[in-house]
Formats: sequence, C-alpha cells, structure tokens
Amino acid sequence: MEAASACTRPIMNSLLSKLSNMLSDMCDRLMRVHEDIEFIRRELGAMNDQLQSLADEEELDPQRKGWRDRVRELVYDADDCIDAFIIHQLQHGRGDDADAGGIIHKILDEMKNLKARYQIASQIQKLKSRVAEESERCKRWPIPSPNSSALVKVDPRLAALYVEANRLVGIDSPREKLIELLMAERRDDGKAQGIKVVSIVGFGGLGKTTLANQVYNKIKGRYDCSVLVSVSQTPNLPNVLRSILKGVRSHTYGVSDDDDEQQLIDRLREYLKDKRYLVVLDDVWSIEDWNIIKCGFLENNYSNGVMTTTRNESLAVACCQEYNGQVYRIKPLNELDAKMLFLRRTFGSEDACPEQLKDNAKYILKKCGGVPLAIISVASLLASQEVVSKEKWDYIQNSLRFELEENSSLQWMKHVLNLSYNNLPHALRPCLLYLGMFPEDSVIKKDDLVRQWIAEGFISDKYSRDLEEVAESYFNDLANRSMIQLTEFSEGRKCRVHDLMLDFIVSKSIDENFLTIVHGEENTKGLLKAHRVSLQFNSRQEDSFFESWSGDEYILEPERMGLMHVRSLSFHGYVDSMPYLLTLKVLRVVDLMGYVSDDLDLTSICSLHRLRYLRIRRVECKLPRQIQSLQHLKTLELGQHVDIPSDISHLSSLQHLVISKNTLLPDGIGKMTAIRTLKVFNLWKNSERNIQDLGSLTNLRELKVYCSNDSGSFEDERQRKVDLLLSSLDNRGSCKNLRYLCFSKYSDDFIYTPDAFVSWSPPLSLQRLHMFPCPFYTVPEWIAQLSELTSLELNFEPMNPTDYGRGFEILTGLRYLVHLILRVQRVNLDRNIIFSSTAFPVLTCFGFSCRGPYLTFEQGALPKLQKLDIFTGVISATYAAEECRALVGIEHLQGLEQVNVGLACWHHWPHEVKEAEDALRSAIKRNPRDPNIQIRQYGDTEDMLQDHEWTMTNVDKWTMMHSEAMFLTC
Repeated sequence: MEAASACTRPIMNSLLSKLSNMLSDMCDRLMRVHEDIEFIRRELGAMNDQLQSLADEEELDPQRKGWRDRVRELVYDADDCIDAFIIHQLQHGRGDDADAGGIIHKILDEMKNLKARYQIASQIQKLKSRVAEESERCKRWPIPSPNSSALVKVDPRLAALYVEANRLVGIDSPREKLIELLMAERRDDGKAQGIKVVSIVGFGGLGKTTLANQVYNKIKGRYDCSVLVSVSQTPNLPNVLRSILKGVRSHTYGVSDDDDEQQLIDRLREYLKDKRYLVVLDDVWSIEDWNIIKCGFLENNYSNGVMTTTRNESLAVACCQEYNGQVYRIKPLNELDAKMLFLRRTFGSEDACPEQLKDNAKYILKKCGGVPLAIISVASLLASQEVVSKEKWDYIQNSLRFELEENSSLQWMKHVLNLSYNNLPHALRPCLLYLGMFPEDSVIKKDDLVRQWIAEGFISDKYSRDLEEVAESYFNDLANRSMIQLTEFSEGRKCRVHDLMLDFIVSKSIDENFLTIVHGEENTKGLLKAHRVSLQFNSRQEDSFFESWSGDEYILEPERMGLMHVRSLSFHGYVDSMPYLLTLKVLRVVDLMGYVSDDLDLTSICSLHRLRYLRIRRVECKLPRQIQSLQHLKTLELGQHVDIPSDISHLSSLQHLVISKNTLLPDGIGKMTAIRTLKVFNLWKNSERNIQDLGSLTNLRELKVYCSNDSGSFEDERQRKVDLLLSSLDNRGSCKNLRYLCFSKYSDDFIYTPDAFVSWSPPLSLQRLHMFPCPFYTVPEWIAQLSELTSLELNFEPMNPTDYGRGFEILTGLRYLVHLILRVQRVNLDRNIIFSSTAFPVLTCFGFSCRGPYLTFEQGALPKLQKLDIFTGVISATYAAEECRALVGIEHLQGLEQVNVGLACWHHWPHEVKEAEDALRSAIKRNPRDPNIQIRQYGDTEDMLQDHEWTMTNVDKWTMMHSEAMFLTC
C-alpha cells in the first residue's frame, strides 16, 4: 500500500480558479461548452475534498490509490485543455470593435479557427465523461477518517533509548557540550540559571534522540528528579503531562486518568516548586504543544534543565527564547566516525572490510551523508546477507533508492522521512518534490527555485499577498523543518538536499508520477505520461540519448513517452543534441543548465505560449529577434552566448531579467514596468536613456551593476553616467522598493567617484548593499539610515584614523546586519578595532581585509557570529600576533564555527610564512569552541581568482606595499 499525497492540490486549485473565470468570460459563444465547464468545475470541487482526505492518509489500499492516480491524471489533462482554450480565445477572440474592413478579416479568421474550437469542445466533452465516471466510482465507497484504519507501529525512536554508550561513535564531544550548556550554574549576573532550555535540532535520523538520552542518563543523578518523555507528531497532551508528572514523582499516586491539562499542570508546578529538576522532551513538532507543556515548568531558586529535540529550527528557537536557552544544531557524523560505525555494524570490526568492497563502502557512506540511522539501516541490510558478495553489494549500491521502498531493513529510515513529509502542509508537498528536478549535490539558489514554483502554479494566496513572498516563506519553512539544508553562510539564499532526502523525494515522485528523471542509459519505451522531466547527464554521452528523432535505441518521441504533457523540462550535463522543444506545447518551465555540442535553435520558441520561466545558462542557442508573443513569461535568464531579443521591453509580464555582464540592452527598458530583478546592467555600455529609465521601474527590487573597462568611454562620460545612475536610484524617486543593490565584484575597473556616493540619498528599503568597486574615503552618513540592511560589503579607504573611527561607529549602528565584509585600505591602524557587546548583535558572517588582523572582541561581542574571514600579509600577521594584537578576545565568540585566513606570501621565505600561520593558529585556538581553521596561502593573483570556495573571492587585483600584499576586494 502506498501513501497518499497533496501534490495535485496546487494544480487542482489553479484549475478550479480558471474554470470559474471562464464561466464569466467568452464561453457564452458556446452554451454547451459553458454547461460542460460548469459540470466539470462542480464535480472536481467535490473530488478535491476527497483528495484532501486521502492526502492525510499515511497508507492507501489499492482501490483508493488507483482512484487517486486516475483523478490526478484527469486534473492534469483538464488543466492543459482549459489552458489551450483560454490561449485560443485570447489569440482569436480579439477585435470586437473592428471596422468594416476588419469585420471581413474577422469572419475569415473565425472560419479558419472553427475546427480548432470544435476540437477543444470535443476534448471538454471527453473530460466531462471522465469526470462523471470517476465521480460515480468515488460515491460507491466511503472515504474513512484519517485514523480509522491506521495501524499502531513501533516507534523507531524506541531503540535509540536503549543503545549502550560503548556501541556509539562520535557522541562524546556533543554529549559533553550539551552537559556543559545544561549544567551551567550561574548566569553572567551571578544569579541562578533558573530554567535552562537547550533545544537539539536537526534532520531526521541524525541521532537527536540517542544524544538526548545519553546526556540524560549521564546527568540525571545530579538533579532531585528527572524524566524523559517522547512527545511525538500527534501527541495526547494530557498523557504527555501525566507522563512528566509520574516520571518526576516516581510514583502514580494521586494522578488520575480523568485529570485535564490545567489540573495536571497545577500538580506538576506544585511538586517542582522546591525541586531541582531535569526534563527531556523528545520529538517536539508543534509550537502549540510546547506552549502548553512549558506551563508546567516552574521557576524556582535552583538551576533546572529542560532539553527538547525537534526537526524544526523555528520551534527550537521558540523553545529557547523565553529562557536562558540555546539551540544546539546536531551535525552528521564526520567521515572517520561514519566509516567506523558502518564497518562495525557490517563486519563487526573496522579492519574486516574485504578489499574488493572498499569502493562500494565509500560510495554507500557518501550516500548516507553521515546520518547514523541511514548508516545503521544500510549496514544492517548488508550484514544480513548470508554471503558477502561483490555482486550483491553492487546491486544494493545501484538500487539503494528502490531498496528504501522494498527492503524491510530500511523501513525505519523510510518511516522517519515519511513522518517529516506527512507533517508538511499540503501546499508545501509539491514544492518539496520539485527539488527532485535538480541533480544530486546541486547547490540550489532560492531565487531560482521559488520562481520555478510560481511558474508551475504551486504558489497561490487567497489573501492577495505577493506570490514571491509566499514562495520564500515556503522555502524558509522547508529549511526550518530540516527538509532542505541551507548552505553555510549563504545568508539563507542557497540550499542543498541531503542524498537520503533526495532519494526519498525521487521515490515519492515516481509513485505519484510527479516527475521523470532521465540519465541517458534508460530505454524510454513504456514510460508513463511525463509531467516534468529532468535530464541529468554526469558526463558527455557519445551515444546521446537525444541523438536523433528517428532510430531504434535512443529515441524521445513525444507521443510514445507522453512528452506532449511536459510542464517543466530541466537539463543538466552534456549531450550532443537536445529534443525539439517546440513540440512540447504545454511547457511552463524550461531550465537549460547543461552543455550541448551543437547550437540549439530556439527561433520558433514564441509558439510556447504558456512559457513562464526560461533559463539558458551554458547552452549556446539562437533566439528569435522578437519575443513579445511570450506574454506570460515572467523569468528570462540568458548566458553570455545568447543574444537578447530586440523587443524585450514589450514583455509586459516579465519580472526577472538576468543577462551576462557584456550584454547590451536595447533602449526602452522604461516600458518594463513589471520588472523586479535586473542583472547585470553594464553601466558603461548602456545608453544614458536606459540609465535614466531605471528610475521609472517602480517595481524594481534587485539591481546588479557592472563596470567594464573596454567600453571606450571617457572619464567625464563615466562620471556623467554615475551621476545619472544615482539620480535615478534616489530615495525621492520611483525606486523606493529597491532591496538589493550590487556593484559587481567582477567589474573590470573601479568607480573613482566617492564624492558622488557620499551625497547620495539611497532608497531606505535597501536590505543588501554590495559596493566593493566604489572606494569610500569616509563611510557616508546615509548608511546609518538603512535600518533594514542585513548584508553589507564595503571598500573603505580612510585618509586618516579619525575618518576610520567615525566610519566604524556608523557601521556599528546597523543592528540587523547578518553579513559584513569590510576592506580597510591605506590607513595605518594604531589601535585595534573593538567590538563591544552591543555591536552587530545578529552578525553571522564577518570578512575583514587589512594589513593586520587588529581586532578586539569584548565579552558578549558578536553572539551570533559563526564564520570569520581574515585576509592579511605574512609580516602583518606575525607582527600582530607577537604584539598580542591579533584577535584579542576571540575566546568570547561563543558561536564561532569557522575561521578562514588568507595570507599574501609574496617575497617571503617558507619559514616566515610558517611563523605567521603558527601565530594566527595559536591566536584562533584561544576560542573554546575549537572552530575549524583553514589557512590558505596566496602568492599569485590567479591563485586567488580561481579559488571559488574562499568566501572573499571578490578579488579584482592585489597591490604591493613594501613587503606586504594588500587585498583589494570588489
């Protein structure tokens, strides 16, 4: 039996809305069609209620699963048919007010399209018959309530409570850290801690329950009373409170099964008023549940401990915010511990793995990604084999995704993933499954993802809120639930999907025919009708999957594979040729991120009238000279080898335009009134008219500016364009919604006009401001007015220490900065930069480039800082460390996880470089959290420019000042 899903819901809602709109539109020409549409709308609305009930079922019997699948395909077909009808009416239903000559043309046009209208009407009648058939079939059997037939299963967390400590790996360090957090006796003000809450948060299967239980068993004897209680996804709160009360009292006397929540809370508070207690709440899912349970925890004169485990980041924060609490983000096992656990469980020893199986073990460990539950599950599956066979290991390795569904040894892992999935609101489920369109290990940008969700119709809002804001909240919700993993220090703008979650997503998608993944080696004969296709090629396919449209082995024929119904097509990898996209008439999303050996001819793409999202990154292709017929297109992203159509300004729905840095926009961008994103705008190459037109784009939210040195323009012309740009983006103009302004860090030259920027009045709505090519001699006063700023990258070249001091004072007033990169040039610092306990309270990532790492952190400074990037020269680093000026007070950075150091090593002997490294490493190691330290040497400009992993890759050039190299960011 299979699980139900709500992934048809967005399409169903969109379809019902379209059907309602059509009733009052142009359908009165065909009364019969009008009646059929009304019948379809009414019956699908009733079936939608049934689908919602099925979506909440964890398992379905074959009868209901079959009905769900048929209705799902019916909804897709109906949506495609109605879209075709609407587009046909829009194309051929205009001109009602035509003159006499136009009337004749209109009559001829109506006669020409009579056949097309008849075909659509016939399709609607067929849909009506199918809807009636499925409606009658549904009425013949009842839909049970969600819990009426559910079977009680063994909780997979139960075994974690009884694992012996000597069988665990990688648990010592996190266990001791949690004990340290819980057992702190005094606060900074010297008073008792009161209730200290520590919330363990992380992806399902990481071992939160095991870790919490190990901490509990080790320290429970230090408290007067203690208890560990599992809350679960759908808790009975009176039972949970009753279990807590029985646990701390160690007896059941006076606890009645008839007591309600208030009575139980009163008795719990009465008992705990003079006790030092420890309570562990495992697997908390709801903030509402926590708000009730916490009422039983009484503040008294003792230091008490409450520990929770959850998969939801927001819930973990909520548990801690009212108390002196702290969130502990559990991490996957490192490579060494993961290998140790796997080999112990598989062979009983770390040295017993046969040589021929080591490559298999390495792949499987990579697939498990350090998740203990996955490692144990797969190891148990392999250990259960009677014979250790290379062939069997190969089979399991190649079919691990399907073993997740079929093999009983992996059912616990599937159950853990299903818990998270079934807890998702219905609207989020298709958004999660859509992540299967991206290949394994992809870094996915939030902006790209939410725009594709919108193009697919997954995002709707009955309160008329902005769809992008709703989609971003969905993205954040998935991150909070640990369903996706935000990449480190990316300001929450990029994510990855854990291999295990991706396998689960693909497995779920296959079950629901949500998407089809093609790797190139499959034979496509017999595949189901595909709605979304992701072409994922790991390497160049010499015998291309799309080698031809006529042949025997590798053929992609739309009629045979059902590609006529594809809504989204993504392509990753390298092939010799691509399918003929123009046959896929219902495409909404085209995402071409791979390489094609031949130019792709898309000159007829204007026939894809439903296209809403088009991204062409690495593919060289030919677009039509004019593209204005794509009136539904909202996102257009073109690589450097694609020429922009001349009538781009006529796309009235276009909201996001991303082009290469050297692409010249045609004049008239002021007509693009819907535009929100414009990247990259070449300041020197674009006309003054286009620069001035930026000020009329009232919806513009993101603007990225590039400055090239090959434009041939003179200095006075550049100054004029800079002045015109700042005037267009003035706060008193129309660009009051601008949130992100970036002067590209890869610009070929700098904008030597600091005075113009000092007197500028920028939009106060700015949230991200990156201005490295613009050297400021003094930090402009207007930066202090940007109260919503969360990300700032600044090139600061003060002429004297006074300017520097005033500039830093202005920056510390930015209370909501999360990301700050600061390059200080020219001035010789005679004192350290001091970070007080009130400066930058939410700063997470700080990058600093200067001649010396002269930084002082007072106690309580930068409480949220996780990553520190430093760039300096060898002599500066050594001198600062010897003078005890390097990173003074770094031990006060309680959240520090990563420190990256870049050393400019020109003209220095190896022993000098080593001395500088040792000095900096010694200074960093004063931090008790033992952050990860990465020190890299740079002796050549190309080394730095090619190192894309280094946070501060925004390097344009280096300058030499005596024996030190200064780092110029841009």
